[in-house]
Amino acid sequence: MGEVRKNRLLQSFGSIEKIKQASVEELVKVGVIPKNVAEKVWKYFHPQSSE
Repeated sequence: MGEVRKNRLLQSFGSIEKIKQASVEELVKVGVIPKNVAEKVWKYFHPQSSE
């Protein structure tokens, strides 16, 4: 993910911790990333859940 998207997510959620807690749907709702990228972000923060 590029810097622009990272910064937009941080602006929208306020912290990395809140991004970690967000669902795929919440990540997509921000309008910064498409669903396939949101799923990758979610899996990055929840590796044990993606198996």
